[in-house]
Amino acid sequence: MCGLFGFSDLQHSLTEKQASALANSLARASAVRGQDATGIAYVQSGKLRIYKRPKPAARMQLRLPKGTTQLLGHVRMTTQGSEKKNYNNHPFRGALPGGDFALAHNGVLHNETSIRLRFNLPQTAVETDSFVAVQLLQSYGAVTPQTIAAMAEQLEGTFTFSILTSGNDLYLVRGNNLLSVWYYPATGVHLYASTPEILAAAVIPLLYLRGKVHQTVKVAEGEILCITAEGKMHRNHFSTERIDYRRFWQSLCWPYKKDTQKQRRDLTVTAHNMGFDPADVDWLSDCGYGEEEIEAALNDSDAFRALLSDACYEMLYY
Repeated sequence: MCGLFGFSDLQHSLTEKQASALANSLARASAVRGQDATGIAYVQSGKLRIYKRPKPAARMQLRLPKGTTQLLGHVRMTTQGSEKKNYNNHPFRGALPGGDFALAHNGVLHNETSIRLRFNLPQTAVETDSFVAVQLLQSYGAVTPQTIAAMAEQLEGTFTFSILTSGNDLYLVRGNNLLSVWYYPATGVHLYASTPEILAAAVIPLLYLRGKVHQTVKVAEGEILCITAEGKMHRNHFSTERIDYRRFWQSLCWPYKKDTQKQRRDLTVTAHNMGFDPADVDWLSDCGYGEEEIEAALNDSDAFRALLSDACYEMLYY
């Protein structure tokens, strides 16, 4: 479990101080989804800047330079690759002839090894599953809606990505994981995070956003939302057929999926913060349900109760 967050302020509605305060508030509200590392990416004078550390957001002081209009952020709960090696933390940098890009991932990928073999991708020091998405985009030679779609259609597991190019184009790529986007018409500001609860918590301390009218921007599964440096918004799509197939396959294999003790502990803390009984989460984990499946259900009380009911049925009859 990790968290994505960020904003778009292409109308320059935010002052330098407000933009930095917004970055910190989004990061700290997102920390319910991961406290092992925190990182951001932004464009300054045409160059992509990445700042990340193996620290929780509460121990970071994020400062954005004047003129920052697009922000990509990530909070990490370690699943693969030690956070103490900072190159394992998000966002990751990708290098292309046309300019660098930053990529952050929320989810778990299962087929990174087979992808590296199939596409002849080089081994690197990075130990996380997420980095294969960077390597795929590099192998395609560009970051466009078409190459992003091609990358997403190769992946098995769970994912939502955020991608920021050195040209200051921001892409939000919604796979079978969580994403919430708000738009403030009065200022032209977009906010995004993994859940609406995180966005609601983030704006509470910000007087210039608290209580202001906002609209929810829906991003469907299999959709790529691009906010360009010129302030235009484009939507593109990628096939979710393999995602649906993977869900079916993973459901057949549920008794064999086990979470680590740390993942389970962090998930029960999140459940408590969201008003659910941690004991039920612990029981589902013991039954073999995966972290991402439980996490998705936690955002909908009916879905969570349905998951508990399914687990009881399977225990009784299988």
